[in-house]
Amino acid sequence: DIGTVRTTLEQERTHTGRPYITADLIEEDRTGTTSLMSSDLMRILGRGAPASFVRSLRPEYALGITSRESADPFLILQSTSFDVAFAGMLSWEKTLSDDLAPFFQTTNLSAYTYRDALTSNRSIRILRDERDEERIVYAFVNKNIIIITTNTEALSRLLDRIRS
Repeated sequence: DIGTVRTTLEQERTHTGRPYITADLIEEDRTGTTSLMSSDLMRILGRGAPASFVRSLRPEYALGITSRESADPFLILQSTSFDVAFAGMLSWEKTLSDDLAPFFQTTNLSAYTYRDALTSNRSIRILRDERDEERIVYAFVNKNIIIITTNTEALSRLLDRIRS
C-alpha cells in the first residue's frame, strides 16, 4: 500500500541522505485545512483521467521528487481494480502529459504517442518527445500500485526502493 511505499522511501532518505521527498498536499477552506485525497489530486491535476479510473483509486497517494540532485518528479497511485486502472491509464495517455505539466513540466507533447518498453524486467509505457527523450514513464508495480515519473532511471530507482 501507499503508506508502506512512503515509509520505504523515507527510510531510504534517512539511510542514504538522498531524499525521496513526498508531499502531503492540503486544501484550505473556511472550516480549516484537510489533506487532499487522490480524488482531490486528480480533480486538480488529472482533469483528463477517465472518471472510472479516478473512482477506482484509493485515497492515499505519494507525490514527490526522487532526490535533490536529480529532482525527478513522481506520482504513485493505488487502485482497487487492476482492470479499471490499466484501461484508465491507457485512456489517460491522451492528456496525461498536459494534466501533469504543472508538476512534471511536460507541455506540448500531445502529438506524440506512448510506446511499450521493458525496464527492470517490467513492462512500462514511455512517452518520448521529438528528440526521442523520455518525458513520461509509467508502470504497474503490482496489480494495484502505479508509478508515474519522467524517465526510466527514476522509475528503476523507485522500483528498487519499493522492492527492498
